[in-house]
Amino acid sequence: MKKAWLIPVLIAVIIGALACGLTRWAACNWCQPAPGRPVPDRLEDVSFLSRELRLNDAQAAEIAKLHVSWNAKLADCCQRRCAVRARLGPALCNETNGTVQARMIVEEMCRAYEAGELATLDHIQRVRALLNPEQKKRFDELITECVCASCPMCGGGVAAPSKVRSTH
Repeated sequence: MKKAWLIPVLIAVIIGALACGLTRWAACNWCQPAPGRPVPDRLEDVSFLSRELRLNDAQAAEIAKLHVSWNAKLADCCQRRCAVRARLGPALCNETNGTVQARMIVEEMCRAYEAGELATLDHIQRVRALLNPEQKKRFDELITECVCASCPMCGGGVAAPSKVRSTH
């Protein structure tokens, strides 16, 4: 009777691991593209942003510096997540304490993923701080398009929220 809860918990952990694996695959392929493979996210391309936002030279140079720092943070998050994930298989096979270990490992992977998302949010805010109001408006459109259409599972099939009208 004590082991009746074990099978549902193991199934939940395996499903979580598969979901995390798919997320890691998409994120790690995104943050460190293979040599010779085009970068899938055009918002990482400063020349694209320069054209789309009509950046001046100083803005482009500063955004390029921000991109270098941001990519280093994302690579670190991805490497941490991958290193933790490597411990997941053995934990799942551990019949003594595997469920507890696997849960802790998944939580640690989630923290690394969260750190990458927070680094991205910080990067977006830093880029926006360099832009004039017209550039911010276009950048926000590009970000919304990227966020809503970048899901490798559904291709952004979820509708974006409608624009909120100001009453002022």
